[in-house]
Amino acid sequence: MNGKTQRLWQMGLLSAVVLGLNIPSAVLAQVPPPGSVTIETINAGGSGCPAGSTRATISSDRTQAQLFFDKFITQLSPVGVTPLYPSTTDCTVSYNIKYPSGWSLSLEKVQLRGSVNTRYGATGTLSSLFYIPGLNVDTVVEKDFPKNQQGFFLIEQAAPVLAYTGCGAVFPLNVTTELSLNGQTRNITGNNQLRINTEDLTASTIVNFNWRRC
Repeated sequence: MNGKTQRLWQMGLLSAVVLGLNIPSAVLAQVPPPGSVTIETINAGGSGCPAGSTRATISSDRTQAQLFFDKFITQLSPVGVTPLYPSTTDCTVSYNIKYPSGWSLSLEKVQLRGSVNTRYGATGTLSSLFYIPGLNVDTVVEKDFPKNQQGFFLIEQAAPVLAYTGCGAVFPLNVTTELSLNGQTRNITGNNQLRINTEDLTASTIVNFNWRRC
């Protein structure tokens, strides 16, 4: 290998290394910078989210909005037993996610986490609506729980389409969820429960974002 060929080979190798080192930065650039995505306001109302029992955060990688519920619980008890919670409960949460100019986002997927116990003669239902004002694209989650179920659950639902918001604005999101336990009370032999809450210290409802540059 002569001197000229060797220099060209070294330059090509250096370029390849530099390009390789730049790959992580390009990947990281697909979301806004740290601290630039915040929850501006949050309002919650309904029997499943009394005052002080609901909070929201943005994940550290800016790809998720996480809702935490502490009192979103239903209960169906046998005759003569006073339940601690209603057999049907609901909650509507409205919050605004502020993000920087140069970016637009859409709702990509939602997740709901909780626990169920229908071992004592009940059945359960969960329904949830994720609504973004102005985009007219709803993401609906529905789930039936038959008798004799017990344990944690994770429900995932993709958005029907990726509908992007404006460039550098506020992403308004409304989430309405209802939980219900059903059954003939005289046939209930113990405390059935259906809940969306944070007993396992994880988020109860997760909204996954898809970002793009404007």
